[in-house]
Amino acid sequence: MAARTRLALTAVIALGVLPAVSVAQTPPAAGGGAPATLTDRDRSDIRDLVARYAQALGSCAAEDYAKLFTPDGTFTTDDFRGAKHREIFGPRGTLRGRDQLVRLVRTEDFCLDGSRRAATSSRPVPTVRIEPGPGGARGSAPIGADGRYDDVYVKTADGWRFKSRSFINESGGLKPASQRTSSNTAPPPAAR
Repeated sequence: MAARTRLALTAVIALGVLPAVSVAQTPPAAGGGAPATLTDRDRSDIRDLVARYAQALGSCAAEDYAKLFTPDGTFTTDDFRGAKHREIFGPRGTLRGRDQLVRLVRTEDFCLDGSRRAATSSRPVPTVRIEPGPGGARGSAPIGADGRYDDVYVKTADGWRFKSRSFINESGGLKPASQRTSSNTAPPPAAR
């Protein structure tokens, strides 16, 4: 009888412990446990991130701009349009990390004087289509006739950040600012 009681007690304890062990050993979701779905709040926060991107770039706030990315975040473009950008980075490229992102903003044609300015733009903040993605979310935002942004967002302790942002030129190839049509000459709300 004592053996049966001990066996039953062992089974009860094991059944109580196994679920806890099972949960403790479940690996986190890819990318640090980001949700497979996005809440309305997540979507709102990501839209806010995109708006802050436009604000920081448009006002030449280089450090604010860089902090919208993860420390190892990237900005990729197939079309650096500004003369200074082409001189430094070439016609296309990927910039990695916040130091390079600060440099990107400081070398925007309209930021070269080194002073912050009021953010003005003839274009609204792009509307971004947001979908859950591995480790966070993905987004795509058309920016008029110029092209689109393809983004990867991750949720950090500081909120949603760009893991990567890519500008895809859809306006006909590598055109310096001086060769674009007048409808495309206003600086977009994001770096190229």
